[in-house]
Amino acid sequence: MKSERSTRRDVKAQPYWLLIAAAPFIPAFFNAVRTYLDSRFGRGHTDWDAVIFTFVDWILLGGFAPFVYILANRYRVRRPHIFQALSVNFLVGVALCLVWGVLGVIIGRMLHQFAWPGGLLKNSIIWILITLPYSLMLYILMLGCMYAFTYYREAREREAQQARLAAQLAEARLSALRMQLNPHFLFNSLNAITVLVRDQQNQDASQMLELLSDVLRQVLKNKKSAEITLAEELTFIEKYLAIEQVRFSDRLEVRWSIEPT
Repeated sequence: MKSERSTRRDVKAQPYWLLIAAAPFIPAFFNAVRTYLDSRFGRGHTDWDAVIFTFVDWILLGGFAPFVYILANRYRVRRPHIFQALSVNFLVGVALCLVWGVLGVIIGRMLHQFAWPGGLLKNSIIWILITLPYSLMLYILMLGCMYAFTYYREAREREAQQARLAAQLAEARLSALRMQLNPHFLFNSLNAITVLVRDQQNQDASQMLELLSDVLRQVLKNKKSAEITLAEELTFIEKYLAIEQVRFSDRLEVRWSIEPT
């Protein structure tokens, strides 16, 4: 049991957002290969600066995964704060996309990219405007993956909790059944029936079997309510005492003193 709990805790603690952070390696690799092939066969020489820029620019996107993970956990799209969560996600998404564009400009200038006419400010604005639409789309995709993983994990945790509660409920019902059934009473009653059959007191044995059957049937009855009426409890006690009267007919006398109300 201890190992299962530790395993469950380890699975729960796994930083699944690292998988999402590693996802940009795929487009980074393919875009770098495409840039390499374009420069190698289109221009006749390999532009390694362009290849490195394309690869690093995509890898920077993976660096935003921890921030998106924190945002997805802090601002859930749930009632009654749906509008607030959507607003915060949108504003932070735009901010991260702008930061990504600015970092792309800085790395691009370091690798001698953006050889467009105009100054640095104009080239930077052009690059940010070009990257903003699809970077925002990628941010929404990343945020959606975070939400999907989070909701999936919560659903699994709820299922595990429901299974634990069901097991605890079954154990509680079993304990309550044991308390109601009273094994000593059951064994003594069976022994008394055996003695009656051995002494050929078949009528008393048959009566005791019927009473014991009624008691067991009432104990094993699956009642949804945690409470019963006084009349039901008195009926149960009456059958219980009837069994005891058959066992101790010459020594047991029952007197009922119950208010009619």
